[in-house]
Amino acid sequence: MKEVTSFVMKGNLKSKYILLVPIILIVFMVTLLTINSQQSGATSQELQDTFDHRKETVNFLIGNLLNKKSHLGLPEEQQIALDSLLVQEEYLKDITTKLGIGDLNISTENLAYLKEYNLYENYDFINYNNTKLLEVEQLKAATLQRHDLTYTEQETPYNTALFSKQLFQIVFSPFTAFLFLLIFIYKLISDDQNRTFEFFKVISLSNITVYYGYLMPFLILLLTYTILASFLSLLPPIVTGNLGMIHYPIEVVIDTDTLLVPVWKWLLYLPIGWGIFVSLMLVLAICLFKYRISFSFLIAIIAFPIVIAYIWSVHFGFHAVNPIHLIVLYEKQLLDPNRFITYLVGMLILLIICFAACYPVFKSKRTVLRTSFFSHARKRYVPKPKWKLLQFEQIKKKRKGHVIFTFIMLVGIIGGTFVVVNQAFQKLPTIYLDVIEDFQNILIDQQVQWKVIEEEFDLEAEKMKSSSEESKDKSTEFPEENPYSIMIKDIENKYNNLEGLKDEIGSIDFSKKYREIMESSQSYKELDPSMWNVTVMASEEQQRILDEKNITPWPIGYQWISHFNDPSYAVDSVHYNLMKSSQERNTKLKCTPIVRHNLTIGGVFFYV
Repeated sequence: MKEVTSFVMKGNLKSKYILLVPIILIVFMVTLLTINSQQSGATSQELQDTFDHRKETVNFLIGNLLNKKSHLGLPEEQQIALDSLLVQEEYLKDITTKLGIGDLNISTENLAYLKEYNLYENYDFINYNNTKLLEVEQLKAATLQRHDLTYTEQETPYNTALFSKQLFQIVFSPFTAFLFLLIFIYKLISDDQNRTFEFFKVISLSNITVYYGYLMPFLILLLTYTILASFLSLLPPIVTGNLGMIHYPIEVVIDTDTLLVPVWKWLLYLPIGWGIFVSLMLVLAICLFKYRISFSFLIAIIAFPIVIAYIWSVHFGFHAVNPIHLIVLYEKQLLDPNRFITYLVGMLILLIICFAACYPVFKSKRTVLRTSFFSHARKRYVPKPKWKLLQFEQIKKKRKGHVIFTFIMLVGIIGGTFVVVNQAFQKLPTIYLDVIEDFQNILIDQQVQWKVIEEEFDLEAEKMKSSSEESKDKSTEFPEENPYSIMIKDIENKYNNLEGLKDEIGSIDFSKKYREIMESSQSYKELDPSMWNVTVMASEEQQRILDEKNITPWPIGYQWISHFNDPSYAVDSVHYNLMKSSQERNTKLKCTPIVRHNLTIGGVFFYV
């Protein structure tokens, strides 16, 4: 086996294409690094907007309490709440000042602010934050402080371990795995045509020695590629001294919970899982090649169980015996707990078992797999009176493998479409959660506004009561209940309904419940004409058409996005984020029949 391994390895190393691999990797990484460095800053801006909004809300509440204090005085609990808000204001000033100069080292100040806010919630005053989101934020800030890390760019990183993670997900992707498989199969068939395997047998080498010896150099090349790609990907954070960012926590949504997963788990799992998966494919490929199967059919046989494994994982969820999780659908089930180590060990044992199972295959003297499928392609051509040309072309295509190649292309297109559409649906729970939390944040802001107005109404009522008692005027009537309290209770009910809706994510009838809660039952025709716009009118007409045609709409978005709601027409960053989020939610990705109708509403003509 040593002789075969040495011979094949020398042939691979002498190939001029082998040097292209590190060059391509370096060029690609430098290009991505350059692009990310020019686009970096989204996370910093997001943090700036978040804390600016909190600062404005705190200032608003402080102003309201100071106004009430100057006129009527404050109860003891509200005075304590005011003191807490003043402390929070100082922390928020420090955070926004740091963010303004580009300093993202705010974990200490953020933890202090969050601790003070937790105390503030006990004072039974106006809560202005989403408590569940703050829990995740507090855990993240505590993790950063424990590892002495700062917040960093997550969308387009360029000099931290997050950039290495982004590179790992590209160089150890399913695409590179199948590319490596194609190269291996091409080399197998090329050496077979060059009678390399016959040469090995002429010099009295056994089948076991030949095939095991031929497989080993490619496994060595696979290991070399894994080490080289990992080293080059880790080079930017090593050079810049940011390798400690491997402990940076990244949010991963599991059902309705958001958990934090450190970067190092991706950096450990991706290359090992990718290497085991590719090794399994190479072992399967050389076993099938032993029976002289054609190139197209060989790829088809390997791709078929992989597609089945993917479909199985989509419909039945995670199973430890499914090797497809080595390259896809692994984040939620494996990375949050530490069971990914057990899974990788199990897959490594499976690879060893496959190596051992190859022994009887390689030892077998049967060299050709004869089936009726292959025998029909070599039948002697017997022309018939009719359709001679078509019969001849059909047999010629069969002998050249055009039919199986066309079949593979068709299956590839269908499978690729299934994967793309399925990936969109796999993201639905995360999108659902984001939409619900965005709406909850809007309700919290509304609640803050109405509670302040409620306080002002009580203040005015107390003033009027005092003045009427002084003047002894009993004709003035005072409302028994603050009317704004009803609005606040309604907002609280909506918030609680959304919180309960989170628990329904993943259920069969979730889309129906979601639309019942999120959609307004009031028609635009019942609203004031000044509130009519193309988005409101077209959305309702579109829903009517979908109901008439019994077409299932996209389960998240229900609005027809017009130019009035185009993000490019936003007046500020807050308005832009709101319109962008609405546009993304209402993108039609579901494969449903498309109905084209001409609508004329209020003299406006458009298509749906």
